[in-house]
Amino acid sequence: YPPADAMANHYIVIYAMNMAWQQMKNRVANGYGRSEFGFYIRYLFEQNSFATGSIIEGPVVTECAGTNASINLGIPNDNLTVCGFFHCHTSIQNCTVGDWRYTGPSESDINWARNHGLPGILYDYSAPIIRVGEHTVNDDYKVYTFGPTVRPELIINN
Repeated sequence: YPPADAMANHYIVIYAMNMAWQQMKNRVANGYGRSEFGFYIRYLFEQNSFATGSIIEGPVVTECAGTNASINLGIPNDNLTVCGFFHCHTSIQNCTVGDWRYTGPSESDINWARNHGLPGILYDYSAPIIRVGEHTVNDDYKVYTFGPTVRPELIINN
């Protein structure tokens, strides 16, 4: 399986990551809550290329301080080709002044990646902390990778 940085730098994956990020921004811009968006990444061995699953929206969260948005990508439909997963964290632009959050992968993100043996790729804001009143949905963002660098090879017993 390819490493996380190869996934994060492939045009097919970049296109889908940008689509998911835009969907997150649109959700925040409509003024009704916030949601994470994400998808599985598959490696197509015969084509030496990538494909992405459908973009999934996590539950809408309307509260801010003390709440976290989340996403459940479900069970992949082709476990032999899944090589990683992507999701984006949300803006807190519409939250109450004084609210803030750290950026980057959460402990839950890291644990999920480790427990499932899949590299994680995340879009989140570039600043280490975002604060309501100083942060907008259009602030700079970046790619974070976490969990294993590469999915372990499958061992198939005959």
